[in-house]
Amino acid sequence: MHGDTQTDFESMPFPGRIGARAGDERDGPGRVPREPVVHASSLKAAITQLRDISKANAGRSSQEALVANLVLLRAYGVDDEILDLVVEMALAQNLDEETTAAINYLASGFLLALLALREEGILRSFHPGKDR
Repeated sequence: MHGDTQTDFESMPFPGRIGARAGDERDGPGRVPREPVVHASSLKAAITQLRDISKANAGRSSQEALVANLVLLRAYGVDDEILDLVVEMALAQNLDEETTAAINYLASGFLLALLALREEGILRSFHPGKDR
């Protein structure tokens, strides 16, 4: 039944290079390359910061680590309504350790993105511990 069907994803060609190329005739008129939002050096610095945060959370349960990451996300300007939703979903429901760890993994990903944006200077106005 499913053997002869093909999803849209499976039919997509694998890109040889990701990103726009100026003057590529196959893409029509020359597209101007855009400046990246985050550079590799900023991402590397953010990964180092997140690694330090992870080391500090190493002895904590996944719930405690999630709470610590949510506090940091709030300090970087994530809306309280979003954080309350995560708390209600993950902590108030007493999810198992594995599920809570998965949600914490996602929170860490958002934190990594915010740290990288701060490294780029895009989030200059947000500093942990200071009022927004």
